[in-house]
Amino acid sequence: MTQAQSSEEKAQLKVQWTRLAIDQALANQWEEAITTNRNILNIFPNEPEAYNRLGKAYSELGRYSEARQAYNQTLKYNPNNSIAKKNLDRLSMLQEELVTTHAGAERIDPRLFIEETGKTGTSDLINIAPTSIL
Repeated sequence: MTQAQSSEEKAQLKVQWTRLAIDQALANQWEEAITTNRNILNIFPNEPEAYNRLGKAYSELGRYSEARQAYNQTLKYNPNNSIAKKNLDRLSMLQEELVTTHAGAERIDPRLFIEETGKTGTSDLINIAPTSIL
């Protein structure tokens, strides 16, 4: 196998894993998304988008310290990354809120998801269950 083939295969693997990580996040499979993004980072350790996705997954699981670390890694490789900056600000605000209100539950409201043009996807829901079931 030549170096060019190896690089090409790595690039294809990155695309596949990125799609998988996004699909896992959309399905709220946060532990799986962490594993997939970690796999990406094992091959591409300077990939800021994987760190952003990792931060989101950690946030959803209430693992805020790890989320901060992931977002800080994003900024290490891309200092102007607005998604990481906004999420770090949100985590800081959340931490201040937790300290002032109660030190109990540490789960971020999913409605605090950061939407960034060109980086956010939406899905149309079909065959939605009646509200009595939801």
